[in-house]
Amino acid sequence: MPRATRPASGRGKAVPARDIPTGLRRLVLDRDLERCVRCGRHTAGIARSIQHRQARGQGGRLGAHTAANLILLCGHATTPGGCHAYAEDRSNWADTTSHGWVVSSFAPDPAAVPVFVQWLGWCWPGEQWTPCDDSGR
Repeated sequence: MPRATRPASGRGKAVPARDIPTGLRRLVLDRDLERCVRCGRHTAGIARSIQHRQARGQGGRLGAHTAANLILLCGHATTPGGCHAYAEDRSNWADTTSHGWVVSSFAPDPAAVPVFVQWLGWCWPGEQWTPCDDSGR
């Protein structure tokens, strides 16, 4: 019998990205205007990914599939040059977390971490973007 493995975080099994419900996936695409949240590029017809701001295996597994935890980024995590690969690259941690594109596993709720949306500025995440100032108010 195969031995069960745990992610490096030790917090439990990650929730597969493919399990994002179709309606929620559509909501994120519509909310983000099918544009990359980081660079603003229109993603229709190009490689794009729905990014979990708080990684599924790093504490984000319980609330992984919520509008507040998902953003649209161009590219794929394993394809150099796209914003998803940029967000996944740990050498960019300071930039990605300071802009809310990635949320630390220590944050209790991604909804409490504002996001810098290229075409809107600082916003609270959710089913709609709610503008706030850069201090998160």
